Amino acid sequence: MPKQYVANELMSCENPIKALVHEYDDQDLFIDELVISCLKLKNDVELQKRYKKNKEFIYTNHLERRFYYHRDKSDAPRITICIIHDPKQKMYHRGISICSYLDIVNKEDGRDIAEDRAVKAMKSKTSAEEINRGDIIQMEYDIAPEICHEYKSNYNIEITEFEKQLFTPKSLK
Repeated sequence: MPKQYVANELMSCENPIKALVHEYDDQDLFIDELVISCLKLKNDVELQKRYKKNKEFIYTNHLERRFYYHRDKSDAPRITICIIHDPKQKMYHRGISICSYLDIVNKEDGRDIAEDRAVKAMKSKTSAEEINRGDIIQMEYDIAPEICHEYKSNYNIEITEFEKQLFTPKSLK
């Protein structure tokens, strides 16, 4: 669809976003901004579909998952860790989500990303996404010096004592 046609449609008097168009001096700039917004929304929808498939995968394969967080000095959960236990294979997989200090903390997003990485490690049977940026490694160390992970997506890991407690039934604690 040609840009001029789109611009003319946007400028029609019945269009509810006509006022928005007038905020831009250049109609091409407005259309470009609109396209960028649509692409971002499309990407967000695709991610949500993938996260939903992960949850279905975990449920249908009778896997167990646990989450825990490492918080910064302002109590925001900057590092989210998801551990998936496959009882049939007797294996554990870890996914890590690290929220930059430049980002707004969203616990649900952190859980989805960490879970996605743990599922990815399980399906691909490899550890991936090496943590190699010094600032992230330093942030991880500043928040929780007792942990230091090489990868964001870890396959067949040895879990820590704390992680073992997460999978211990409450009646046995």
